[in-house]
Amino acid sequence: NVVETISRLCEEDGKDIWLACGGKLLTILLNDDMIDEMTINRFPVVLGTGIPLFSDNLRGPKWNLKNSACYQNGITQTTYIK
Repeated sequence: NVVETISRLCEEDGKDIWLACGGKLLTILLNDDMIDEMTINRFPVVLGTGIPLFSDNLRGPKWNLKNSACYQNGITQTTYIK
C-alpha cells in the first residue's frame, strides 16, 4: 500500500521525500493529505491528448503559490504550498 509506505517513510529521520508521479498516485496522496508542497513543471511539447495531472475525484485543501519561474527553453516551474 503506497499510503502506508509513504507514511512510514515520513516518520523516519531524514530529509523530505521527493516524488515524481502521475495523476492517479498524486490524487491518492493529496486526498490523504500527504503532500505539503508540490512543484509542477510544464514542458512546451504537445503529445497528443496527454495524461491528466489530477483525477476527477480530487478533494482537499486550497494551495497557495510559493514560487514560479519561466526558463529560456520554455519550461515553466510552479511551486505551491498548503
